[in-house]
Amino acid sequence: MNPDLLQDFCRQVQSIRDCWDNIQTTNQLLDSLIGLTGSDDLPVRTRELSKKAQEQYKKSGFSKRIFDYKASIISMYGILESSIELWIKEYIRTICQFYDSYGELPLKLRENHFENSLRLIQRISQKEEAKYQHLTKENVLANLAQCIDVTNISSYVQKC
Repeated sequence: MNPDLLQDFCRQVQSIRDCWDNIQTTNQLLDSLIGLTGSDDLPVRTRELSKKAQEQYKKSGFSKRIFDYKASIISMYGILESSIELWIKEYIRTICQFYDSYGELPLKLRENHFENSLRLIQRISQKEEAKYQHLTKENVLANLAQCIDVTNISSYVQKC
């Protein structure tokens, strides 16, 4: 595996951890300020902000925590999805260094390519996912046919 890809993945995961730590610290700060709202030891502006935070927290405290949780889960999913996509591309480029033609690739890999191309065509036809809007059924079929006809797989993979 490319060490840069792994380091980038780790850096992005750490970024989410840092955000989560910040959210927890902010929540703890708000909790402590809410308890001090009536204290004369606080500057007037701090008391006003603390009272406002208390009111907002009462309205949305639980939903804010759920939102924070969901946002972090969605962020982690996004990082994982993009990293897996990059790792798969790297794997394909690596495995293709060992084979000269598409027909020499392991049967299971060719079968998966064919079956997943058909699934992709079905998704495109049903307009299931926006991320495939730029593709057409014809493009996918042409790509599949080109893969099967390719004699020098490494030159084809470099175009991807």
